[in-house]
Amino acid sequence: MLYKVIIADDEPLTLIGLKSIIPWEDHHATIAGTARNGRELWEQINTIKPDIVITDIRMPLLSGLEVMQKCADAKMHHPLFILLTGYEEFQLVKKAINLNAVEYLVKLELTPENLSSAVDKAVARLTAEHLPMDAGGRNEVMFQVLKDRLYLRFLNGLSVEKAQMQDMGITDEKPYAAVAYLYFSGGQEGNTDELATQSYSASQILQETLGRFTACHVIPLDIRHAVVLFFLDKGPKEEASVLKGALLKAFTMVDNYCSIKARGAVGMEVKGLSQTNRSFASARSNAEKTSAERPLVIALDEEMEEGFDLSPYRERLSLAINEMDGGLFRGICREIVNVFESGGVSLLSAITATNGIFILVLSMFPDGQEEMEKIFRAQGKDYRNIYQAHTVDECSSYLTVLAEGMFVSMSGKFQDWRVMVVKKVQEYIKENLDKRLSLSDVASVFGFSENYLSSLFSKYGDMGFVEYTTKVKMDKAKEMIRLGGTYKVYEMAEALGYDSAFYFSKVFKKYEGLSPRDYAQKLYGRKMDDS
Repeated sequence: MLYKVIIADDEPLTLIGLKSIIPWEDHHATIAGTARNGRELWEQINTIKPDIVITDIRMPLLSGLEVMQKCADAKMHHPLFILLTGYEEFQLVKKAINLNAVEYLVKLELTPENLSSAVDKAVARLTAEHLPMDAGGRNEVMFQVLKDRLYLRFLNGLSVEKAQMQDMGITDEKPYAAVAYLYFSGGQEGNTDELATQSYSASQILQETLGRFTACHVIPLDIRHAVVLFFLDKGPKEEASVLKGALLKAFTMVDNYCSIKARGAVGMEVKGLSQTNRSFASARSNAEKTSAERPLVIALDEEMEEGFDLSPYRERLSLAINEMDGGLFRGICREIVNVFESGGVSLLSAITATNGIFILVLSMFPDGQEEMEKIFRAQGKDYRNIYQAHTVDECSSYLTVLAEGMFVSMSGKFQDWRVMVVKKVQEYIKENLDKRLSLSDVASVFGFSENYLSSLFSKYGDMGFVEYTTKVKMDKAKEMIRLGGTYKVYEMAEALGYDSAFYFSKVFKKYEGLSPRDYAQKLYGRKMDDS
């Protein structure tokens, strides 16, 4: 059986990319339709009756969330929704918690692997007949999705805001943490939906079984891999026997109930969530030592060396990527390579730091994965093999290849990228006229400083940020007067993100030379209510 999928996005290139990014039939799915706006998506849902919808949260005419709400209001059990967003919109995604959502994906972080994982989750839920599901069930599922994503940011060395942790009930109370990296084999080979269901069940059994022994959180990565975060009170020697017994017991339960063999490794013990990326790297490295005869490796007591600290470089690296400054990026990478070559950096620390830089490029650089693959392919390498590095010098080599490749790539995209950014910000302004849209607010949405965004507009736009925002809002106000005819001044002010009708009228008069009332009276012979 092939489940019907509709893809909706207002960007043609995104639609093309999504249609070809994964082999859909391998995931028991087929593209049944595409849509360029929310209204078209809603019409296709009613016509095609899809099982799964992959949609951008923000779209013209109706947003993805509004379409989801319409489906909920119509009491539709299908489709399941996978949300796409241009950037981390945590508060906006929370609004979908009570709706029928499976996963949300940030476009800049979109890869065949995480899209496949999201589709597999949807297929597993459909196949396992978890639907129809009441609002409480949907609420629990979406909270789990959000919590998993926050934990995965820790595992990949990315920052997480305290407010997000609080909203998801995540605390950092335990003094220690460790990560297990697990691999599933066997099961329904060649039957993707059955295997997805088995994998989903295996993760639930792991959570239930391990939770009886110690505090933990299980995250399915895909149909073959999962990670377990352990939250520990004691040192490695005291915890090792407990974790070994718990995991081997869980492996037996998974085999008995799901006919799946599990094996893997527990990485080094670290202090708190903020260091779990190191334990994750350790677990992945040690997982290579497992076999059918030795299904579990415990590496809790690896040396707790301080390691290489990437944090002093992370902000500058992010700035270089944001501003397409290839020279700055290459210079920072050379600084890090010099530290590697000076000695005193362990192999594990070098691998973790190099992978942290890879993640920054993948998540922040436009078409980051494609660019990384192209850079390393030209050198006969694969950036994903960094975990197989055997020496610190190999890590230095990987980082040097990246630095030189990104320098060339950024230099080529320097001018075009800035023009593109200004256009994207202008589109955002046009789509959010009901908001206040201060320079500070918009800059924070796109991850820029106020000065940088202002300079971009001055150099690559027809006018400055404030001038452009005012022009777009005033043009919209004139359009409302022409076409509406029944708006009161305070209603127009609210619709255009102004705090008061008085201030809106003042801006309008300064821009147009007439008050809104006089503009309507003089040009169109209609009066407006100034109240």
